[in-house]
Amino acid sequence: MTDAARPLWPSILNGLACRCPRCGKGRLYRRYLRVVPQCPECGLELSGHRADDLPAYIVVTIVGHILVVGLFHFSVGAWNPAVLLALLVAAAIIVPVAILPSVKGAVVGLQYALRLHGFAVEEGEDAAEGVLDRRRGDHEDIGLQLPAERQDTRESYKLAEAFEETRDA
Repeated sequence: MTDAARPLWPSILNGLACRCPRCGKGRLYRRYLRVVPQCPECGLELSGHRADDLPAYIVVTIVGHILVVGLFHFSVGAWNPAVLLALLVAAAIIVPVAILPSVKGAVVGLQYALRLHGFAVEEGEDAAEGVLDRRRGDHEDIGLQLPAERQDTRESYKLAEAFEETRDA
């Protein structure tokens, strides 16, 4: 399967709309920021996503830029300071809460398109094109052979573990 099977921008835009990054039809969230385990429309497994703190960093950057413009107007004296302060405080609270689900959805869509974390290899895809965590043994689960130098490294780890077990005994 080629990269065209997971286009970058449509996946991000679907996530931005809080929809499944693959089909764009299923809901992405069960509750506020709680991603559904599986898309109800296409069956895409969504529980493996790892958005972590990136959405919050993006939101802080966006809101920070908005507040800087407001503070600039405050320093210039273009508006009544009390009104401007009330607007800035309200924006600092409301805007992050409003845009965080969309930003998190865009990050989940980005992860899906780039085959990161839990979106590495789907059923029917060529495993060699996916991103596999060889330390966990994902390559063995799907029958993928490691290159010879990687197999030697794996054998070295097995020998080291066996040595540690005999030493501890």
